[in-house]
Amino acid sequence: MLRGVDVPDEYRDTEGPARHPARISRIGSGRRPAPVEQEPPTEIDRVRRVLVVEDERTIRRSIAGYLQDAGYRVDEAENGAEALNVMRGAVPDVVVLDLLMPVMGGRAFLEACRQDVRLGAVPVVLLSAAHDLTQATEQLQPRASLAKPVDLDVLLAVVD
Repeated sequence: MLRGVDVPDEYRDTEGPARHPARISRIGSGRRPAPVEQEPPTEIDRVRRVLVVEDERTIRRSIAGYLQDAGYRVDEAENGAEALNVMRGAVPDVVVLDLLMPVMGGRAFLEACRQDVRLGAVPVVLLSAAHDLTQATEQLQPRASLAKPVDLDVLLAVVD
């Protein structure tokens, strides 16, 4: 009888661990389940961080908004000095950098970054007017350089 219910013999457990204590002792006798293989996060799994450094607010906001809509985490800076402060707090995966800015321009910013091993390793996409872009690209060696006005689809392809 099981709690007042008569269980027919064909349904009774006559071979289970309660009838055979040796079965209980074998459970967990040194055999561990195989570890579950977990793959480390890939570049695609993590949200990439982009720092947009541009003194013209409308251009900076336009680029930042477009990249955010594409799934990037975006930080903004108005000039090179501000960008260095941002980067010391959170190193981005890519910097989108205007060349000509007040306070600290793109050239001085890149020179300062190259003095720091962590910051110097961050790829830079240089933005500037077409007339000074070729010479700046040769001198500064950015990952890519784009002429203003910037085609946002091209910028996204370069950042990706």
